[in-house]
Amino acid sequence: MGEKSLLATTLNTRDLGGHITSNGQKTVCGRIIRSDRQEYPDQDDITLLLSKGITTIIDMRGEADIKTKPSGFARQTGFTYINIPIEEGSSVPESVEAVPKSYMKIATSPNIRKVFEMIGNAPAGVMYNCAAGKDRTGVVTAILLMLCGVGEEEIVSDYMLTKECNRERFEMLRVNHPEIDLNIVIPRESYIIDFMKLFKEKFSDADGYFRETGVSDETKNRILKKMMREENEELTIELQDTEWPFEYTDHDRRIARGIVYDDEGYFYFVRAQRDDDFGKATLIETSGGGVEADEDLITAIKRELKEELGAEVSIVCKIGLVSDYYNLIHRHNLNNYFLCKVLSFGEKNLTQDEIESFHLSTLRLSYQDAVKEYKRCSVTKLGRLVANRELPMLKRAKEIIEGL
Repeated sequence: MGEKSLLATTLNTRDLGGHITSNGQKTVCGRIIRSDRQEYPDQDDITLLLSKGITTIIDMRGEADIKTKPSGFARQTGFTYINIPIEEGSSVPESVEAVPKSYMKIATSPNIRKVFEMIGNAPAGVMYNCAAGKDRTGVVTAILLMLCGVGEEEIVSDYMLTKECNRERFEMLRVNHPEIDLNIVIPRESYIIDFMKLFKEKFSDADGYFRETGVSDETKNRILKKMMREENEELTIELQDTEWPFEYTDHDRRIARGIVYDDEGYFYFVRAQRDDDFGKATLIETSGGGVEADEDLITAIKRELKEELGAEVSIVCKIGLVSDYYNLIHRHNLNNYFLCKVLSFGEKNLTQDEIESFHLSTLRLSYQDAVKEYKRCSVTKLGRLVANRELPMLKRAKEIIEGL
């Protein structure tokens, strides 16, 4: 639909990542997304959001709008949908001059604190929206970017993208509602500039705004950590097989692996008992396996976790890539690791080989117990290769979870 929209089924969905701050940092991509309403998200949109770890949807529309055009995420598995109505932004201001003042009314709405609290306290990524992703969404976005130290010029540029993305919507409004003055509705640079001027006159800066609005320092810092933290940069690790001598490599295997955790902070692994060319060994390993020819990584990891653990998951983020080798079978492995949060458990779908040859079973362990188990299994050659590959990724997963 919209040329610049992140989602195929909306006009005005954009990531808040990539904005330069006053100290030269960049806001992190894939953590907070702004949008217009999402009535009919398709499977591609759902998969895209889940792959970024966007699991909380905040809808700022009022009751009447939601009743006639309900969100497609209200009952969508894998998402938490919350309606926090900001009625102050639901109508057209009386004049061009009144628009910046109407934005101040949005910023001081009785419900606005709940929006920022939900953004800060959500367990993973957040997408927030109003109707067109213009006024209420634009005000929340400007405040978030001011909090991060993004300059006024960049905030204005982001705001004006809404004019570009919503061209189709504005044209429909012109045709269907000729009584509405589009000069008021279509974004102008002066609207957001004058709003920021009024905002700074009243609150000085975003810190002052959050204090006066009643948003705690703890919540504010959580928002900043989501938008600015760097620890979600993907790890890339190259390992050699030090257990068996290298002769040659004749094939690559692309693998999707999930580090799976639950609300109580426990992690889920598979235990394999094998007796084959690699020797006799009992192993702990993250769930996962080879990516099939017609699959992308997201499809593959969801399939593998369903088969081996019986788990439906929300994908929080990609942790990284480990390139390693199994010299004994002349194979190069490309292990793509994802952090995944459990939504529910159902029936496993193990292959006959996994049942009879590997005796796969599920382990639920704390981080500390998992580390001990990897070390205990490192008495064998294969156990050492697996531990060398997995422990750095498990450590990074723990760090990411602690930062959510």
